[in-house]
Amino acid sequence: MAAEKKQETEVKSVKMADGRTQDFSGKRNVTSESFVNPDGTIYLVTDFSNGQTITTNLPANLKDKAAGHGLKQKVHDSFAGEKSVGDMYEAANEMKKQIEEGNWNAKREAGGFSGASLVIKALCEVTGKTMDQVREFLQKKLDAGKNSTPPLTRSGLYASFRKNEKVRAVIQRLEAERDDKEGTADADAALSELASA
Repeated sequence: MAAEKKQETEVKSVKMADGRTQDFSGKRNVTSESFVNPDGTIYLVTDFSNGQTITTNLPANLKDKAAGHGLKQKVHDSFAGEKSVGDMYEAANEMKKQIEEGNWNAKREAGGFSGASLVIKALCEVTGKTMDQVREFLQKKLDAGKNSTPPLTRSGLYASFRKNEKVRAVIQRLEAERDDKEGTADADAALSELASA
């Protein structure tokens, strides 16, 4: 069976009311970009696919509030889609590090932190290292694997540790402990009850 050809995203070029041409990809109908004037004032240009544009000037008295909101949004976006609180923490902690290093545009690996907290806890238990030592080690492995073919991903790295017998055993125990805390049902009893109903 031949592999399906990936469909290219359609790009629609729109002549804006102010004379510019703006591209809109796929189903996107809005694009926004912020700018800083030479005097330090900030404004946001929001273009709509109907050719209209709104320019929003940020008053100086709202600059700190807007920066705080942007920072909060950036950190919260980093763990969007993660299911466990531990994985949310790991994603937010990584974003904190990126921001504090001055890297605002770091790309988030979708689902990259799924199961991360259990792998890190298991590695701590197996090696006797602290969580910070394990995180630092994992980041070094990821940095070293960026240029490999294919590039090493966070989810790929965690999956490799899950294959290790010692680490897998600890992860399975931690998952069972987590499931017990979540109050799972007695599946055997529930199945018998369902069958006899």
